[in-house]
Amino acid sequence: MHTLLLVDDDPDVLATLRRNFRRTYTVLTATGGAEAIAYIDNQTIDLIICDQRMPEITGDQVLLHAYQSQPEMIRILLTGYTDMELLVNCVNDAHIYQYVSKPSTPSHETPNDPP
Repeated sequence: MHTLLLVDDDPDVLATLRRNFRRTYTVLTATGGAEAIAYIDNQTIDLIICDQRMPEITGDQVLLHAYQSQPEMIRILLTGYTDMELLVNCVNDAHIYQYVSKPSTPSHETPNDPP
């Protein structure tokens, strides 16, 4: 079974992603960049999906480390904010496979719900 590492500082996002992948993959979760880097340094990971905006260590830094440590790992950036310069740098430096936009509305709300 392939190993998937999910990295996000939002526990709700991690829980949702874990539910979607747990039947197909061995799923590891990290709530920050340092924890993700520890996983990367200590075991083989086939696929990483990593949030960009996290405190201390950002997603592009985690994905660059992943590329340098395990270049065969598939790397996906997850972001709620589109920053084209960041995306270009992440593609060029960390050789990400793809980026995925997070929905701007939390999953428990609908766009028509009052704030």
